[in-house]
Amino acid sequence: MDGDGDTRRRGAAGRLGLDALDHPAFRTFFGASLVSNTASFVLSAALSWSVLQATGSAASVGLVGFLYALPFGLFTLHAGLLTDRYGSRRMVGGSLAAAGIVTMLLGALVLGIGLPVLGIGVLAFAIGSASVLGSPGGISIVNDLVPREVVPSAVALIFLDVNAGRIIGGLLGGTLLAIWPSGATLAFAGLMLALPALAIWRLPIRDPEVPETAGRALVAPLADAARYARHVPILGTLLVLAIVPGAIGLSFNYLLPVAASEGGYGSDGLGLMVAAAGVGGLVAALLGARLMRRIGHGRAVLLGIAMISGGLVAFGVSPTLLTCVLSMVVAGAGFAIYASSTLSLIQSLSSTEFRGRLTAVFALLYWGLMPLGALLGGATAEAIGAQHAMLINGAIVGTAGIVAFFARPELAAVRAATAPAVTDEPAREPATQAG
Repeated sequence: MDGDGDTRRRGAAGRLGLDALDHPAFRTFFGASLVSNTASFVLSAALSWSVLQATGSAASVGLVGFLYALPFGLFTLHAGLLTDRYGSRRMVGGSLAAAGIVTMLLGALVLGIGLPVLGIGVLAFAIGSASVLGSPGGISIVNDLVPREVVPSAVALIFLDVNAGRIIGGLLGGTLLAIWPSGATLAFAGLMLALPALAIWRLPIRDPEVPETAGRALVAPLADAARYARHVPILGTLLVLAIVPGAIGLSFNYLLPVAASEGGYGSDGLGLMVAAAGVGGLVAALLGARLMRRIGHGRAVLLGIAMISGGLVAFGVSPTLLTCVLSMVVAGAGFAIYASSTLSLIQSLSSTEFRGRLTAVFALLYWGLMPLGALLGGATAEAIGAQHAMLINGAIVGTAGIVAFFARPELAAVRAATAPAVTDEPAREPATQAG
């Protein structure tokens, strides 16, 4: 009877696209990630709110956002290389512990001495530097936790985790900022960041053996990964496309506090808008695996782009808090669908040898270009207002999706190859199935 019950539960999980939760190690990682993602969104809200309270300047918020996100542009590729060498568990666990400690320090200094904006920016850069070390490993670790055929489910669930964290972190951050000083909120976020490292270090994953020559080559292995991507046309298109939703679309994270202030919505309104993006992402992540199976991974990429564009444009013309919140639901869903379907294809199309580095290339082009978006978004918001800046960004993202579709129409037909083995030969294109 117990066996029949397990079979029924596995069948239900498969139909829901939650197959990865059948694996205990992934469940542990899923729970640890939920805590750390929640902490990240509390940190993001508290960081921007601290700067806005200290300066009242949208440009200053953009500058600190630039410094926080700059390490993702500087160090992501080498974080991917280090992940290939040292293993995902080491990199993710160490990253969370270091980011948590520095965030607690920042909170204590803001609370104790009223740290000036330059000091906040320096420590924000340090937090971003610690965080980026675990960024590629946070995705590629799924290959160590679940069988290959379950990887798309695991990737979709990671984005479910991100958006559940956005909901909880947005609401929690808004609530804490309403009742606590921003420094205390930052310190709390740091503690939440550091604690999951303990669970991740205990995961039953065998770390790779580090060769004696591991430290001698940095540029050549990255060049090898770039050459590999050129041999897989769809993979190359996916990586190039990531630039626009990353550099332009994700700047909404830095514009939301400014929009909340301009609209008179306060920290509670900011929390609602952040949480709304998480609600959309959570629903999209729950349905993501089934959606990708039904319409195909390539079509899901294009659908995500369209939803990001529509949500940001709608936010730009929204007259009330309610319409802003609803717009963020659509945009949040779009980001989750786009990123999970893109990463599912990258994990499928990449050989084992290059998977960490190619995941890092995507992370660089998607998350790593946020510093540029933060600066541009802050300057644009200073000149024309945060909502109008969102509208322009949404139009740019939509245009990029249209260009990608006409430049590479086969993208709409590609699906992640979950059954055939991926070749480790850079010159050969991994198998995909169209339809």
